Amino acid sequence: MIPAGLIVFLVAAAAEPEPAVLEQRAARFLQTQAAAAGQPEPVLDEVLVRAARRLAKRALGAGAARAPDALTATDAISEEGGADIVVSTVAVHAGVPSHALELLQENPELRKAGGTHLGVGVALEGSQVALVVMKTDRRVQLERFPRALSASDQGVRLCGELLPPLSAPNVDVSRPDGTVTRMKLLPARTAPSGREVQGVGFVRQRDLPAPTETRSFCVEPRFSQPGVHTVTVTGGDGPRLNVGGVFRVRVGASAPAPAEPAGLAEARLGMQARINALRSAAGLVPVKRDGLVERVAQAYADRMVREGFFGIEAPDGTSARDRLPDDNPTCDYVPQDASVDQRRNVDLAATCDARETDPLWGGQNVGWGAGALAAHFSLETTAEARRNLLEPAMRFAGVGLAWREVEGRREALVVEVLTRRPLDSMKGGAATPEALSYRLLARLRPATLRALKPNAVLAKLAAEVARSSQPPGEVTDPALYERALKALPGAESVAIEVHAVEDPLGLPRSPWLMDASLTHVGVGAQPAGVPGGGPNAARVAIIYARVPAPQR
Repeated sequence: MIPAGLIVFLVAAAAEPEPAVLEQRAARFLQTQAAAAGQPEPVLDEVLVRAARRLAKRALGAGAARAPDALTATDAISEEGGADIVVSTVAVHAGVPSHALELLQENPELRKAGGTHLGVGVALEGSQVALVVMKTDRRVQLERFPRALSASDQGVRLCGELLPPLSAPNVDVSRPDGTVTRMKLLPARTAPSGREVQGVGFVRQRDLPAPTETRSFCVEPRFSQPGVHTVTVTGGDGPRLNVGGVFRVRVGASAPAPAEPAGLAEARLGMQARINALRSAAGLVPVKRDGLVERVAQAYADRMVREGFFGIEAPDGTSARDRLPDDNPTCDYVPQDASVDQRRNVDLAATCDARETDPLWGGQNVGWGAGALAAHFSLETTAEARRNLLEPAMRFAGVGLAWREVEGRREALVVEVLTRRPLDSMKGGAATPEALSYRLLARLRPATLRALKPNAVLAKLAAEVARSSQPPGEVTDPALYERALKALPGAESVAIEVHAVEDPLGLPRSPWLMDASLTHVGVGAQPAGVPGGGPNAARVAIIYARVPAPQR
C-alpha cells in the first residue's frame, strides 16, 4: 500500500570511496539482490540518479538522514523531468561511508521492495556524506513536458503511453486550491521515428511499445491558477485502476507549495475536500462525513503513535473492518468484478453477510508525510488507496490524524476510513462508551467462536474497576477475581483487564477474545479526564467469564 523507495545514509566522511564509486557499488548491490531473489534487475536511470543526488543534498542540509516522504520524493523526480511512482522508503544511518553498504545489505525493507528502475545519489559536505537510493515503478512513458510554466503558457500538449499491463488512460490535474479536473483525451498523435521520452532519453520507435488506442493518449492540460499543480496519469477503473505516473508543474513566477493545515479540524476538512474533489472529477458522488467513522479513524491513528507501528493492519491482526463498531454485518452485495456503473447503481436495499460475501464493505487508507496534505498525497498516488477513494459505492468517510516524532522531526500519520453505510445512525444509548465497546468486542471476537453474552452483573463490577486506580493491563488483585466469581453463579473462571485509550473505539483485540472457553463479558467505562487526551478518552474495564453449559 505506501510509497517511496528511498534509502538515506548520513555518515562521517573519511578516506573512503569517492561518490561515484559509492553510487556504483550501491546500485550493483541492489541489482544483484534482485537477481538473486528471482526478480528483474532494476534499471539504473539517469533521471532518478539526478533526483537521488538532489535528495542527498537535501538530507545534508537538514542535518538528518530521515528518508523523504512521497511528496518530497515526487517533487525531486519531477524537477528532473521524471514521473515515476516511488515504491518504498527506508532510512539508514552509518558512522563512516564504508559502513553504508553494510547497512544497505542488512536492511530487510529493501528485500521486500520491487521496482523497475533505480537511482543512486551521493552528496558530500565537510565531514559528512549522504547516500540516497531510489527504487521506482515506471508504468508510463511520457514525451517531454515542462515542469515550470509562466501564467500565459497554456495549451501545451502532453502525450504518452501506458506500459503493459496498464490500459485505458486518464489524466487528472489537481490544482493548488485542491480542486481536480479530468482532462479530455485528444487523438494520440503518431510517434515520430525517434523522440524524447521521460526517463529513457532519445529512444528509437522500435524500442517503444506499439501504440494502441487503449494505451496512447494526448491531453492539453489547462493550468488556470498560479501555484503547484499535480498531474496524475492512471490506467483502468474500478478494481483494475492503477497509477501510471505523477509529476508536478509550477505555474507563475513564484509558485509556493500549498501550506499545511494549522490544526486537526482544518486538516480533516482539507483532506475530505480533496477526497471529494477526486471523486467529482471521476463523476462520483461525494462521501459524507460520519462522526463515528471519524472516531474509528482517529482512534487507529492515535494507536499507531502510542504503540509505535504503521500499517493497515494492527499488531494484533485486526483490520479497519474489525474496528467498525457494528454488530449488524449486513450490506448491499456487489460482485468483486462489478463495473463502475454497476457500483454506482448498487441497490442499497439488498443485503448480504458482509463477513462472507461482500468484498466492498469499505476501505481504509494509511499514509505518512511531513504534514497532513503530504500524507494524503501519498495515498492519491498509491494504486490501492486511490481505488478506495474512487470506489463508487462508498458513501461515508472519516479522517484521523496523529503526529509522531522520528529522529527529532514531526511526521503526520493519516488514516482515512470509507464505508457504505453510516455509523452515526447509532444514536443515544447505542453510542455510549459501554455500548460501543460491546459492539467492538463482537467484531473483534473471531466469527468462528461463540459470541460472548453481555452480562449486567459483570458490567456493574467492571464499571467499579474502571473508576478505580487499577493500572492498565491485566488485573492481578485476587479480591476482584473472588468477587467476580461470587457475583456470577456457576462461573468457573474469570479474566479482568483495564485499557486506557483515547477512544473506546481504539480498543485492541485482547488475547481473551481468542479464548473459545469464555462465554460472558461485562464492560465498564469511565471518562479518563487526562489533559490532552481528547473528548473520548476513557478507562475501559472488561471482565470475561466462563460459565459451563448447564449453568447458562
